[in-house]
Amino acid sequence: MKKHAAKKTVGKNIPAAQAVNAVSHAASISSTEEYGKISGRRRAAETVIKELVKNARFTGALLKVLLKELEGESLDDFCRNTGADIVTGNSLGGLATEVGSTYTKDIRLDLIFEHASDKGLILRINEEAQTKQKSYQERNLKSYSLTARAVYYASLAMATQLQSGEEYHKIRKVYSIWLCYERPIPEAGEPVIRYSLRMDKDYTYTDGTPLTDCRRKFDSGDLMEIVMVSVPDVERIYSSENLLHSGKYREEMITVLYYLLSEKTDSSKRTEFYYDRGIIVRGSEEENKVTVMEELRMIIEEEKMITEEFRKRAEESERKAEESERRAKESVKKAEERAAEAEKQAAVYVTVNLGRKNGLDLENQISMIAEQLRVGQEEAREIYRAYS
Repeated sequence: MKKHAAKKTVGKNIPAAQAVNAVSHAASISSTEEYGKISGRRRAAETVIKELVKNARFTGALLKVLLKELEGESLDDFCRNTGADIVTGNSLGGLATEVGSTYTKDIRLDLIFEHASDKGLILRINEEAQTKQKSYQERNLKSYSLTARAVYYASLAMATQLQSGEEYHKIRKVYSIWLCYERPIPEAGEPVIRYSLRMDKDYTYTDGTPLTDCRRKFDSGDLMEIVMVSVPDVERIYSSENLLHSGKYREEMITVLYYLLSEKTDSSKRTEFYYDRGIIVRGSEEENKVTVMEELRMIIEEEKMITEEFRKRAEESERKAEESERRAKESVKKAEERAAEAEKQAAVYVTVNLGRKNGLDLENQISMIAEQLRVGQEEAREIYRAYS
């Protein structure tokens, strides 16, 4: 655990340990400018949110409304329990972000860290920011299921915990948190979708006590959860008074997710929210640097417009391709029909001329036409009438 300097005060007797400088915000702005020049605005947007989640003050405020184990924990305690700097929130993480082996698909995690409280609870938490969503489509070999990807990430985060010789009771519960700026499941409208490893029945010990009481460690099997946040649906619910206060959703959770993640939040209101929640304080040098989400909003909005334009172009190209294919099929069909007509005309012409030269009667001529065209007598008779 890091040692902290003696308490200082900022402004009106505010302890320095509470005068939180969300330094990652400044780093995010810098990254936005640099990456905007080097790699384009899309790369910058990804950099902003990935820098934000590396700040313990920001991530602590976010996870407190998502994970039941962290409810009621202060941001200072969250920093202590994750080894981050209490004042700045910096240095969250520290675990290796490249995970895999010779026999598995390697992955690079945005962020993975451990949370160990004085209550003995240890969590391993992976956070992933998705500014662009790939949904599985059978025709698109580059698409994939985000749910399957999340399960894979959580499984590797679980499987890579133990060192050789360590016993299984040392495993930490794994959370994989996905912050999605497009719906993780396109047809679903839920703000938060959760997947978990749970017992499939309410099993009990022999005396009737629920197994969830965990007389021995992990009796409940509660070792892995995946949480997907759909930012568009958070925005949709927060912007509707009826939905927000309907009782279907936790207002606190929706409010926090909206102010921390939405690109539609008003800058001044978001700043006030940061003040109120202790992510930053008035008078700190970061006070004028919390507009990073406005940068993100502009970037993502521009990207959405570009994506929509390309989508329309792709749909138009596909429509034209389908139209061309339809016309080609019609042309082939017409050519085949013309060829069939020509074959019938030729058969009748040759048969009539042979009949005249060799004195064949009508029935013999019709039989010749039927044999040449491989049709019945009646159809051959109709062909003869049509082309003779």
